[in-house]
Amino acid sequence: MQTSDWDKNWKVFAEEKVVGVSFEGRDIKFLRLCDQSGFKIYLEKDLANEYDSNAIKVMSSAMINGKVVVEQLGFLSRHTALQLKDEQDLDARPSLVYLPAYGNHFGLYIRVLVRSHRYRNKTYGKGVRPVPKKIEWEPPPWTKEDDKNLEPIYDDLGDKDFRKANYIKKPSKKLIKQAVQRLLYEGLILNEPFYEVDRVIEKLLEIKPDLDTTYSDEY
Repeated sequence: MQTSDWDKNWKVFAEEKVVGVSFEGRDIKFLRLCDQSGFKIYLEKDLANEYDSNAIKVMSSAMINGKVVVEQLGFLSRHTALQLKDEQDLDARPSLVYLPAYGNHFGLYIRVLVRSHRYRNKTYGKGVRPVPKKIEWEPPPWTKEDDKNLEPIYDDLGDKDFRKANYIKKPSKKLIKQAVQRLLYEGLILNEPFYEVDRVIEKLLEIKPDLDTTYSDEY
């Protein structure tokens, strides 16, 4: 994996899980590239993103059979991307990988890097934009309207046949809310959960892996 003098020219802004890494076979793409020559992870602003103009893609590249292969691994959370919307110089380093074994689902964590104070002063002189400081995300207050928006999710996960088809035990409403709050951090809009049931299930299993009935005789 890539190395550099990032400790001098870069500062860790945040360490977080890559959003959407299990979609579109991105986990397989990561595993294909991660042990190849010249492997690196970097960030790229997604200015054409129709859902979020501040979106930042997590990208990777490596040499395979003499050719550079580039793949997208996912996104930064919407919360983090918003805080970095004015930063033009970003980078990332892989931090932690959870492989799909022993009850875990694949997960990729990275360190998000911004230019250090030392680098900014040296390159641009004094008075330049200061190093941004991460603002911790706090979930908005839960409302009756939020519960109403989640009724389709509650109904689906309350249906035994639906759970059987999706290999999941029945979660509590409290756990469903927790999963949705995590998705809110990543970028889910609260009026979307009806269309995002797969993402809610994935997040539920991430929070509580023993809900998974894939290898269970429960049904």
